[in-house]
Amino acid sequence: MNWNNLCRAYRFALVLGLLGLAAALATPASAAELPQRAPSYQPLPSKVVQDRWTGCYVGAHVGHARMTLTETSTFQYTSVYGYYEPTPRPDYSADSGFVWGGQLGCDWQTPGSNWVVGIGFDATKFGLQNVRTESYTYFVWDGWDVRPSTATYTNSHQLDWAGSVYARVGYAVERFMPFVSAGVTMAWGKNTQRYSDEWSTYVSTIKTSGTGYFAGIGLGYLVTSNIDVVGEYRRYWLPNSVFGVEQNVDSFLLRANYRFGG
Repeated sequence: MNWNNLCRAYRFALVLGLLGLAAALATPASAAELPQRAPSYQPLPSKVVQDRWTGCYVGAHVGHARMTLTETSTFQYTSVYGYYEPTPRPDYSADSGFVWGGQLGCDWQTPGSNWVVGIGFDATKFGLQNVRTESYTYFVWDGWDVRPSTATYTNSHQLDWAGSVYARVGYAVERFMPFVSAGVTMAWGKNTQRYSDEWSTYVSTIKTSGTGYFAGIGLGYLVTSNIDVVGEYRRYWLPNSVFGVEQNVDSFLLRANYRFGG
């Protein structure tokens, strides 16, 4: 091979190399080298509060109640030879037992909110009574001698029925609704006084009624869209205008309701 042919081959190889380099530089960048588009995020839809509690209802309840009595007068006067001396009076007995009744009302869940307000009326059969028995010793002349004698005085205050107009405020969490309640109560009952000594017995019964109030706390649960159950604790205050003494009633009630329009 002579020198001229060698030079021509070298120039040809150089030209091919330059053309290859130019082609490589002109090739588009690979996908990995291209800039990535930032992902687009869509805002999450706001949670819609489902209105489960709006509507009216009617139902029944059962439970247990305990009634106590607060007496303002703590002394009685016992006659001893014509002299009356103060002595402590016995307390009224507490009473407890089964109670039952019914209720009706309406609830309204505020739009787009968990808050529920409601009003209603219920009536409850109590049949509880507080009793106090006192014994008095006095002296009598029987024609021959002075001797002691005993008289017994029994006083009872019975609560028969109570009807309440109430309002409640609750906070719905899915099917549950804790709430507080308060209302005005109309109570009906009777006072019975029984006096007995060695000669006679006297019984007097007076029907009574009056207005009190209550406060409560409870939890409701929607079994279905038309059925709910409610557990509630209530404290009733029945002032002197009802029975002549102040009575307090603690009740635990279990309610079942049928809801309209569920």
